[in-house]
Amino acid sequence: MKQARLVENEHIDIVETTLDKPAGSLVKVKVTACGICGSDIPRYFDNSARHYPVTLGHEFCGEVIETGERVTSLKVGDMVVGVPLVPCFECDDCKAGDFSLCKNYRFIGSSLDGAFCEEMMIDERNLFKIDKAVASKYCALFEPSTIAVHAVKMYSNYENKKVAVVGGGTIGEFLCLWSKIYGAKEVVLFVRRRDNDETYHHIGIENVELSNADSIKTAKEKYTCNKGFDVVFDATGNNQTILASLDLACNHSNVCLVGTPVKPVMFEKRQWETINRKELMMTGTWMSYSNPFPGEEWRQTEQAIKEGKLVLSDDFLAGEFALVDINDAFSYIKNGKNGSVGRVLIVMNKN
Repeated sequence: MKQARLVENEHIDIVETTLDKPAGSLVKVKVTACGICGSDIPRYFDNSARHYPVTLGHEFCGEVIETGERVTSLKVGDMVVGVPLVPCFECDDCKAGDFSLCKNYRFIGSSLDGAFCEEMMIDERNLFKIDKAVASKYCALFEPSTIAVHAVKMYSNYENKKVAVVGGGTIGEFLCLWSKIYGAKEVVLFVRRRDNDETYHHIGIENVELSNADSIKTAKEKYTCNKGFDVVFDATGNNQTILASLDLACNHSNVCLVGTPVKPVMFEKRQWETINRKELMMTGTWMSYSNPFPGEEWRQTEQAIKEGKLVLSDDFLAGEFALVDINDAFSYIKNGKNGSVGRVLIVMNKN
C-alpha cells in the first residue's frame, strides 16, 4: 500500500509498504480521505515536524478491514473516523476526564505516523465508529467539527445571545454552525475578504462581515446597537484579529481563543484597558476531548449529522488531491488556494 512520508522540509515521498496483521487492540483501517489541517502547514513548510521521516495527517475517515483479537467495539466493515489524541490515561488530568490537557499525550500525524496513506494500523480507542448512513469522504471534517463543539460548550447558555466568530477557515465555519445549533440568537462571521460569501451562505452562515476596524464598528451598530457581542470566538491565532475580538466584545463578554498563534501576540495599553474596562472573561480552548473518551463532542457531531443539523458537503472543501499528488496539494495551499476557503482533502481512491 502507498504511504506519504515527509522526508525533509517541503518534500514528501510516496513509498510502498506493508502492514502486519493487527494484534491485540490494534485495528487495520482502509483510509477514505484525510484533510490537510492548518497545523500540517508549518510541519511541511517550516521545518516544524517533530522528526523525519513522518507520515502526517490526523483528520481522517475510513473503513475497518481487520481487527486484533482483543478488539470488541469494532468489526470488519465498520465505518470510522480517527481520534488523533493518544492520552496517557494515567495523569491527574486524564483521570479527571480532561484528556486534552494531558501533559504526556502523543498525537497521530505528529509524534506518531498519521493517515496520509492507503491503510493504517491504529488502536481501537483511537477510532470512533459512525453510522454507515452518514459515512463519506466528508467525514474527514469530523474532527475539526469536534474542536468547534469543544469551544462552544465552554458557555452554557446561548439563548438570546449574539455571537461573533473571527476567522473564516474551517474551524471558524464550524464555530458559527455550532453556535447556531446551541441556540444563539444571531451569529456573525468576520473575515479578511468578502469573495467567499456565497460559499458561507451555502453552508448556512448568513451574516458575513469584514474584520477591519471600520467594518467592525459598523457591524456592532448593525447587529448589536453598538453594545457588542455576548460571545466572541477567535479562530485565527493572529495578533490583529485577536485584538479585533476585544473590540467586538460587549461588557462582561466571553472571548474564547481557539486559533493557535504561530507568532507572538502583543497587547498594547489600549487593548489591556479594553479587557479591564469591559471586564472581559478570556478563555483558551485546546483540542476536543472529554469524558468518556473521546468525548461528548464526538457524539454530538455524529448526532447533528444524522439529524441534518450539520450538513457536510463540497462547500467545506477548497480542493481534492490524490495521495500521489500530495506535494501539489501543499503547494496549492501555499499559493492561496485560488482565493477559496475550506479544507484540502487527500482522497485515497481519487484517480
